[in-house]
Amino acid sequence: MTTLEVGPLVLQEIEVALLDLTAARPAFGGHLAGLLGYPLFARTVVVVDYIKGTVACFDPRTYQLPSGEWMPLGFQAHRPVVPARLEGNRVGQALLDTGSNHAVLFYPDFVRTQGLRDTRWTSKGQGMFVDGPHDTETARLAWFEFVGVRFERPVVAFARPDQPGPPGNAGIIGAGVLQRFTVIFNYPQAKIALLPQPLWR
Repeated sequence: MTTLEVGPLVLQEIEVALLDLTAARPAFGGHLAGLLGYPLFARTVVVVDYIKGTVACFDPRTYQLPSGEWMPLGFQAHRPVVPARLEGNRVGQALLDTGSNHAVLFYPDFVRTQGLRDTRWTSKGQGMFVDGPHDTETARLAWFEFVGVRFERPVVAFARPDQPGPPGNAGIIGAGVLQRFTVIFNYPQAKIALLPQPLWR
């Protein structure tokens, strides 16, 4: 595309992918024109406020964090990842996925190697991604934490065996957790901040 305007930001001479997002319409409230990803995030500070239903972009050279503190942000194939810890001091890299309604979903390899099914009951569940609904199993952990935030006894999901996820990745953290915060992505400086929403304090 020659030009794509997103608010005050103008992206020029960018490549775009063509996707069928029909399956995601029911969960995301109607017609989806498309997805915004790395080309947008890579140039700006992006502030996602789930409660207000807003996304704002700022110049990373002048943006000032209103409160809280920055934490390190990593990347795998241009996707944001953070270290996650859970019961038994298990550690893995988790993708941050603003387009998933899961709280936390673990991929099959991590579930198997960490023995997450060995000591707990699971039940059937379903999660929504941009390509539509996916069947999962759900279970309860003793605790889970990432970016300095800890959750006690969270319900998490296990992906199906045919959904392996990216190599070396434990799983994803989705809107079920991220909606508790104003999430501030600073890709250019490789950092992130989570500001607690008043409803969840």
